[in-house]
Amino acid sequence: GGSDLSEFPIRRNSNPAEVEIGIDRDNNSVFSNNSLLSTGSSAVDAESDIEYDDTFHLVDEFDKYRDQNLEKMRKEVEGSLADTAGMMSQALTRALMDGMDEDDEEMDEVQEHMDSMEVEATVLYEISDWLKKKEGATPEERRELMQDTLNEMVFKVRRGAISPEHASRTIHGCGAMLGLQLEENLPGTTLIVTGIRKKAKKEDVVEAFKEFGDIENAAMATNSRGFGVVRYRSPTSVQRAMDRYRMGEIVVQDVAANVRVLKEYPLGEVDMTRQYSSERRMR
Repeated sequence: GGSDLSEFPIRRNSNPAEVEIGIDRDNNSVFSNNSLLSTGSSAVDAESDIEYDDTFHLVDEFDKYRDQNLEKMRKEVEGSLADTAGMMSQALTRALMDGMDEDDEEMDEVQEHMDSMEVEATVLYEISDWLKKKEGATPEERRELMQDTLNEMVFKVRRGAISPEHASRTIHGCGAMLGLQLEENLPGTTLIVTGIRKKAKKEDVVEAFKEFGDIENAAMATNSRGFGVVRYRSPTSVQRAMDRYRMGEIVVQDVAANVRVLKEYPLGEVDMTRQYSSERRMR
């Protein structure tokens, strides 16, 4: 096992949500903080007044916790979603110091056996389900949910359950669904498929959507929720699928699916595609 991070002195900013350990803001990285963990310096634990000097080789100890994957994820998330630097700092600090809750650990063990697309579909389902239950959720509530989702995805990356690229893409999609401000637009190649049989499988969804173009990947959310994600290689394929959906039906197994594009919906904006589809089916 490595050293217990609880032994390390911690310097807190005025913002209690950001604990600077291993987050070098000058160099904008997740590596050791020169002002605290540098050779030849000392730091004092405010509560115990115990001074740690360079004889403890804190830099060498903390280097064990360096993680290039977390650094890559941080850069990608901050490049795709606005105002997430503090949220990522909190998620990284929690991953490096606090560990996971028992419930989170059990869920993470289950999801470790899923591929990256299944993880993405499951997380997007959880966001979608939350939005249904929390209609009229405030921006603060949405950001709190995003913080929880970031915490979860950072743990997955640190444990090697998912790549930083897939984690960042999942977070990007979650931010769009929650109506958060995007720094970078989604590529417009992903469809959300709902309203299908709970026992539907990835192969069923691929069979129904392959006629519209080359599918990069597809997955169903876990636990038989009838919620799927289809990602094409080209936005043109998405447009073909949506044209069919608006004018007719896309049938998965023997059920007409509800389909929408994964894109940014500003707070309060109605998904007109879904509303139009529901009205059309009622007539």
